Amino acid sequence: MATLLYRLGRVAFRRRSYVALMWVAILAAVGLSGMQASGASSDDSSMPGIESQKAYDLMQQRFPGASADGASATLVFVAPSGQKVTATDNKKGLPP
Repeated sequence: MATLLYRLGRVAFRRRSYVALMWVAILAAVGLSGMQASGASSDDSSMPGIESQKAYDLMQQRFPGASADGASATLVFVAPSGQKVTATDNKKGLPP
């Protein structure tokens, strides 16, 4: 492997003008292909028929303008009257 790299380096040094021109051509090709690429990508994607798409469509129907990534929820735990939520009998229903 070292011999191959040595020979490659020696050829690149001897023909440095061609190597420099090749690098300029490669960079120009990459730049031109980057300029030809389409604009910004869109986030409009759907996969009809899967459960998560059905849930998302239902959420859009019932809550127009809501986004799935900005969801939040508030949980309220209520104990029977005269008892605390932290009592041992009531802790069974609380999440860990």
